[in-house]
Amino acid sequence: MYNDMRPVFFFYQRGTTMLTKRILIKNKYGLHMRVASKIVKASAGHDAQVILCSGCNRASSCSMMEMLMLGAAHGSELDIIVCGKNDDEEQQALNAVADIVEDGAGI
Repeated sequence: MYNDMRPVFFFYQRGTTMLTKRILIKNKYGLHMRVASKIVKASAGHDAQVILCSGCNRASSCSMMEMLMLGAAHGSELDIIVCGKNDDEEQQALNAVADIVEDGAGI
């Protein structure tokens, strides 16, 4: 369970639903530029807002710089939070981002 929900409330809006998934970063380079670039491209194709949280830090999936500033290194946990009005879009966005992080951009 996510212990501190404060980083998430800033984007949650009434009438929307929220999906979350916690992933352990297995890539030896952590969340790096290539992974961040693929996340930006994948999340742009969905009508849902995607937020990544590492510890108390959060980043929008629209910003590579924010994702890199998370400092999500190998072995750290990353929470993927998706908020939107369409459950199918949310699930697709969550799965797309989770697959990229788990795959480590093929490295």
